[in-house]
Amino acid sequence: MCALQAMNDGANNPVITDALQNEIINSLENQVNGTNVKLKAR
Repeated sequence: MCALQAMNDGANNPVITDALQNEIINSLENQVNGTNVKLKAR
């Protein structure tokens, strides 16, 4: 991955919701960008 957009938990850590986790998986499996996931061009 190149970029991930997530809410901040107040301690500068991303909040990985189930929806975001599914978006990450979909982006990686299908090599497509999502709303909150941007892949590095290969």
